[in-house]
Amino acid sequence: MGVTQFRMHDSSSLVSVVCRTGSYNQGKIVFLLRNTGSGRQSTVLEFPQFRFKEPEPDPSKYFDPNATVPASTVDLFYTYNDRLLWGNLKFDKEKQTITNNDFFRGGDSGCGIYTVYKLVQDKPHVVEFRAQPHCRTGALPIEKWKLYPRGIRSKWPSGPVPTH
Repeated sequence: MGVTQFRMHDSSSLVSVVCRTGSYNQGKIVFLLRNTGSGRQSTVLEFPQFRFKEPEPDPSKYFDPNATVPASTVDLFYTYNDRLLWGNLKFDKEKQTITNNDFFRGGDSGCGIYTVYKLVQDKPHVVEFRAQPHCRTGALPIEKWKLYPRGIRSKWPSGPVPTH
């Protein structure tokens, strides 16, 4: 489907391979290629990821597209690790980061999950996580999505790897 190579500051590279495609996102697996004295060594990266946990539907209510989410609403997420990174990847050579935008509806930044990773000892670590899980709130720029610092993220439970 598609292969992209990103050269890092040292002699290593990141290679992303598209495995699946959807309406707004792609499922990619990312390999870290290192040049060693005995040749190239590849490692499949496993990314810490977050998924919004939808509240149980209330059958007594119908969906109101004009409804707003109260500011006091607590967003529920769970964490998991997976090799498949679902979204839209961008590599920043200057900062040596991998950014993933996982849009829930359209590519208009209406809602979704935004994660920035940095490799630390050849493993992806989250350096920034933002989310706008409520699609009906309108199209906000990602910079205005709620920022979830590590102290909050570390309290979220582990959950199953979603099926895409």
